[in-house]
Amino acid sequence: MTGLEAERSTDPAWLLGRWSFDRAIDDRRNGIQGRVTGEMIFVAEPDRIRWQETGTLTWGETRTPVTRTLYLVEQAGDRIVTFADGRHFHDWRPGVAVRHPCGDDHYAGVIDIAPGDPELLIITWDVTGPGKDYTAVTRMTRSAP
Repeated sequence: MTGLEAERSTDPAWLLGRWSFDRAIDDRRNGIQGRVTGEMIFVAEPDRIRWQETGTLTWGETRTPVTRTLYLVEQAGDRIVTFADGRHFHDWRPGVAVRHPCGDDHYAGVIDIAPGDPELLIITWDVTGPGKDYTAVTRMTRSAP
């Protein structure tokens, strides 16, 4: 891991700004593929970074606007991602497997900083359980200032 990669794996402040994203969703249970495209904005706030997603979900013939707010916060010396209401989502550990239990379903994911392209992140979630069976792969690319 290079010095830049090590810094980015521990301090998410380098995310600040605008990113475009494309999320491919493969719903194995229903045999459907969907896609979310849009923009992520990372904004510094006191003691946290707001992670705001705005986009359009295309699911078959249906197109639906979607939004989501997450936060990157420091907690007990570690960086974590929380939902908008403050609940823990997952640890901030690029390159390392992270997990999130969701009722009886289980999310296993990884945030990868693309080798050779520090302006590209790939977030992969494999979700399994009685209620869900899908993979979501999000490609984030920094937008021009």
